Amino acid sequence: MELSKEERETIIIFNEEDDQAEVFTYNRALASRLQRLSLKHPELCRLVKRNSFGAVSYRIPKRLVHISLPKTEDWKEAARRKALDFASSAEKRG
Repeated sequence: MELSKEERETIIIFNEEDDQAEVFTYNRALASRLQRLSLKHPELCRLVKRNSFGAVSYRIPKRLVHISLPKTEDWKEAARRKALDFASSAEKRG
């Protein structure tokens, strides 16, 4: 049985007391990212369970959960200039 897109949820659960969050997801890209994090930093990210429909649950520090604001055109231009300046100075050094 295959789940619909609507049924394939991502749920992030945490409370005010604990410093850990649990991420439950069917999203393949997020699951893959969490798996890479758990392999590279097992002290930060741990697989809790995997279900028969393809979902995974990981425990991660709450501080890794964040929501970012959309990037403005000004921000994008400043970041582009900063990257170009860094690349230019790296070429000069070496």
